[in-house]
Amino acid sequence: MTYLSVALGVFFYLKEHGDAPEWLPLTSLIVFIVAFSLGYGPIPWVLMGECFSLEVRAPASGLVTLTNWGFAFIITLAYDPMRIAVKDYGAFWIFGGMCVINFVFCLFVVPETKGKTVQEIAAHFGAPAASTDKKSIEQERNTEQAM
Repeated sequence: MTYLSVALGVFFYLKEHGDAPEWLPLTSLIVFIVAFSLGYGPIPWVLMGECFSLEVRAPASGLVTLTNWGFAFIITLAYDPMRIAVKDYGAFWIFGGMCVINFVFCLFVVPETKGKTVQEIAAHFGAPAASTDKKSIEQERNTEQAM
């Protein structure tokens, strides 16, 4: 997605300073939307189900949804003043830089949850373990895999 944001910035830069390929913005936008839908887009919704125990899942899901849509609103609201301040190409280059920061954050901060139970994930975040009995944990893992 970084490359696609930068490509949109390059298009607007070339358009302002000369000749720009007309196919570039539409292609970049389509591929960006597909990449977002398959990549970063579902991350908040996946993490909600994996990182929150049943006791806090409902209020935490509301908070995650509010945060997700709140930031989408802020980005939409900030685009026009940003476009005026740093031009179209600068705005998309800033968005590309934010994608890099987001990638680094996900790489180093977001935990890998593949093959872990909800209790193991909760323990990673400091919650007390619900059951330390290996048989219970194995039984729960088999139940979650069956779902």
